[in-house]
Order: sequence, then structure tokens, then C-alpha cells
Amino acid sequence: MYDLFNQYIELMLGRTAGFGDFKKYVIGEVMPIYKRLGFETRESDSFMDISLRELVVNTVCELGFEPCIKGATSLFKAWMESTSKIKKLDVQIKKNSSLIWKSNWVH
Repeated sequence: MYDLFNQYIELMLGRTAGFGDFKKYVIGEVMPIYKRLGFETRESDSFMDISLRELVVNTVCELGFEPCIKGATSLFKAWMESTSKIKKLDVQIKKNSSLIWKSNWVH
């Protein structure tokens, strides 16, 4: 549902002079929640906190909030450099299993 709403707002406001102000307004409204929940999941989080964090982080990242984008970039970089991912990929290549390859990389 959020994606459809976001696409609609982008379509309606994306090329207007007020889109920048709209983005600032939305980021300002969600910032207290973002600050309370943080960027990363904690073991003590409830299901509702995890779900709300996902929504809030997606919102502020898509609206260009720089600390959120840096956090997402950092997590992606760490994942790409992860030795466990590389070992898993190496094992899959050695087994030459196209089914496993497709299930992990073609989505």
C-alpha cells in the first residue's frame, strides 16, 4: 500500500516546485519516530516496532534523508563484503547448481 501511495505522490508532486517542501515536511513529521526507533533492529523490538521502523526508514530514505541513505549504503556494503555470502556463492558455483543460483540471485 505504501508503495502505491508513494508512487502516486511522486507522480502528482514530483515535478512541481512544492515537492521539495513536501519532502521536508514529511521527513520532519516522521523524524521523532525515526529517532526513537533508530535505523537498525534490536533484539528487544516488538513486532510493531519492527514493522513501523521498516515503514519509517523506507519513507525517509526514499525522500532523500541523507543519514538514512548512508545507513542503507553501509549495510549493503557490509553485506557485499561479507565472507559468509562469498563462501555461500563459491559453494553454489562449485556445485554448478543453477536452481540454487536462480533462487538466490534472480528476484
